[in-house]
Amino acid sequence: TRTMPDFMVRLAALFDRALREVTPGLGRKHLYKTDKAQRVLGFEPRAPQTVMLDCARSLIEKGAA
Repeated sequence: TRTMPDFMVRLAALFDRALREVTPGLGRKHLYKTDKAQRVLGFEPRAPQTVMLDCARSLIEKGAA
C-alpha cells in the first residue's frame, strides 16, 4: 500500500462523498496514551507485532481469513 498525499484526497473528495468525511482529519497527528488505563485498570499494552499475529490467528481459527 501507499500513502496518498492530502491534496489528492481533498481533490478526490470533490467527487467521492465518502472521502469528504475523512478530509477534516487530514494532516493531524493522533497521539494516544495508555497511562490512565494502566493506572486505573492495570492494563498492560502488548507489542504491536504480537497483537497483529494474535488477531491473524484468531481470524484463521474462525474461518474469516
